Amino acid sequence: MGLRPFFMPLFTRVPGRVILRTSPIRRSEKFGTLQHATMSLPNGRKALTERWGDFELSWYLEALKKYTVFSGRSRRREYWYFVLFNIIVGIVLAGIDALLGTFSSASNIGLLSGIYSLAVLIPSLAVTVRRLHDIDRSGWWILIGLVPLIGGIVLLVFALLDSTPGSNQYGPNPKGATARVA
Repeated sequence: MGLRPFFMPLFTRVPGRVILRTSPIRRSEKFGTLQHATMSLPNGRKALTERWGDFELSWYLEALKKYTVFSGRSRRREYWYFVLFNIIVGIVLAGIDALLGTFSSASNIGLLSGIYSLAVLIPSLAVTVRRLHDIDRSGWWILIGLVPLIGGIVLLVFALLDSTPGSNQYGPNPKGATARVA
């Protein structure tokens, strides 16, 4: 009693809005509770995500799972953990490139670092666009990053801003009680 079977719907549709629901699936002593959340995308498709409790790597993995989703919103936490893990992986791969001798001083990038950079290019763009949507800005604001110095500062300020409270034109607030994949 009180538990619903795993095959029951995890989302609710309200006309004009999408409400996300989470459901605990199983528990781990190390990582907390694994939860599934169903997200209804604006084009009518459904996306299922899962996260382990408060394990920070899961924010990075969640962003990678939504690597081609340019619609919707991303929390600051998802964005900044994605950036943090990309920096850590980049530093580790640069060290491995230096040890293996695959680092090119002419191009200032190594083989492994270059492959990883290409692999996370699209997910980085997607999570940045979703972060811009979270503060109620168009994803096209990402192009301001092409302006030397000023563009990077503007994008940094946008990434640091808090979410727009409530729903906006890009979807429900991911910080909301029903929208958080916890």
